This record gives sequence, structure tokens and C-alpha cells, in this order.
Amino acid sequence: MLLGVDAGNPDLLLRWSEDGSLPTLRALRQRGMTCRLEGPPGCGDDGTWATVYTGVSPATHGRFYYRRLRPGSYSLPSFSDADLRHEPIWTTLGRAGKRVAVIDVPKSPLPP
Repeated sequence: MLLGVDAGNPDLLLRWSEDGSLPTLRALRQRGMTCRLEGPPGCGDDGTWATVYTGVSPATHGRFYYRRLRPGSYSLPSFSDADLRHEPIWTTLGRAGKRVAVIDVPKSPLPP
């Protein structure tokens, strides 16, 4: 299970889980692994989330920001699911016969 807390203050979450104010988060932290995630330099949170759900760098999946420069123009269309150059990990796992639940992953394509 991967639990990502987007836009949460990591210092407060850590303090409140340690002092018992967030007991469920505390229990999850004690039974699993935690880390602070910093996005790749120059990327918006779109690039960070795409890196998390594909497991590859923005140079491979192609998503750096919610907009992208259309080659040969000055046009800045929004990034669409079809523009993603690498499939999400849940697609790979599902194709391999694994059961997968995807719940509210920000800025990610829906599985088939």
C-alpha cells in the first residue's frame, strides 16, 4: 500500500503522529516505511505524481507540469492521459493478474 499525502505539512503530520493526535497515521508509520518526497527540480506536482505512479523519471514518462509545450509551436495545451509515455504500475500489475485497487491518485489516468 502506498499512502501519499499531497499538500500536507510534513512537520505537523510527523509531530501529530508521534504525539498520538493522529493514531492511525502513527500505526501505519510504525508498521511500514515513511519518507519525505521532494519533486524533481523544475517539475510541478504533476511530474512528481507521475513519477510515483509510473516508477520512472519525468524524462521517461514525459510529464513535468500540467501543461506542455507543443513541439513546433508556442501552444501550451494541458497534459492529457494519452500524452503519458509510460504506463502506471497498476496497469502493469493488473495485466500480470494481480488484484489492484486505485483510490484517488492525483493527476493519474484511470485504469481500464
